[in-house]
Amino acid sequence: MAAEFVEFGHELIDQLDYRTSYLAVPVRCLGCGVRSTKWLSNLRRGHGCESCYAPTRAAIGDQSRFSQADAEAIVVSIGLTPTGAYVNALTPCPCRCGRCGRDVGPRLGDITAKLRAGKQVFGCEPCAHLQVGIDSRTSEAEIRDDLLAAGVEYLDGYVTPRPQFAVDASPASAS
Repeated sequence: MAAEFVEFGHELIDQLDYRTSYLAVPVRCLGCGVRSTKWLSNLRRGHGCESCYAPTRAAIGDQSRFSQADAEAIVVSIGLTPTGAYVNALTPCPCRCGRCGRDVGPRLGDITAKLRAGKQVFGCEPCAHLQVGIDSRTSEAEIRDDLLAAGVEYLDGYVTPRPQFAVDASPASAS
């Protein structure tokens, strides 16, 4: 089994530690010499030395990172004004809501994920909830038509979909 670890770029520190491919054993990377604990089954699947992979991972992160201008364009497109520097997609980006003036810190990763999923994104979270409510609100005329079609007379009181409003559902009013 020691040969198989060498094949994957690692050396068993103590061959007596190895029992099965599904248990971790102490190893040393042949490339950089860093000691770690590895599962042979993970090495077989392509998991290598984290220390050797770190520069590659950092380069990938730099390529996929938004520029400051791109980050500002994204937050401005949803109604926010950047008030600080963009760090990365997972760090909150300091902004001010253009609608209510709140200081907020959305993560660019969350915003872009919602945009990629085809969702609408508006300013800060409270303003977004308000906007969704406004967009989904039913007009009083539509309510009257729906109630009349159901044989119910609309009296008054409709403001939003949640509050109760007065209707007369007696058979005499349906005529």
